[in-house]
Amino acid sequence: MGLDMFLHLKCYESKFKKEKDDGNFYPDELSKIYSKVKNHLGFAFKETKYAVGYWRNAHAIHDWFVKHCAYGKDDCKEIDITKAQLMELRRTCKRVLNDRDSASDLLPDDYLMYNEYYYQLLEYTVELITDVLYVIQKTGTKYDVAYRASW
Repeated sequence: MGLDMFLHLKCYESKFKKEKDDGNFYPDELSKIYSKVKNHLGFAFKETKYAVGYWRNAHAIHDWFVKHCAYGKDDCKEIDITKAQLMELRRTCKRVLNDRDSASDLLPDDYLMYNEYYYQLLEYTVELITDVLYVIQKTGTKYDVAYRASW
């Protein structure tokens, strides 16, 4: 058992009653429900979630998300992440990678494990956030970002 952490990109889509439907908006097994929702509300909507990042036991990164994005509440629920928060985490990781002596102040690890794995996780985080920010830049407001962890 350990700490599993995920970063997701979420895409919201809707289909209005009068729009032509190709039959692929909801999976076949949900078609009856889809029809009822669309007829009742005048539209149907869905959220598609893409796992784009994964960390294992990256306690410092998890603590950063909890402290800066979840108001300090660590309850393993999904946390919405802003572009500005991603940029701040990336900036913080880069600062620690450039000055390893700052790790305990900027990205503290409760287990005090400032070993090579810790720094590899920071490098991975920088690369991941760079890739996610690129997608967001290219697609505008199409995707929302969310973080979730489980113990």
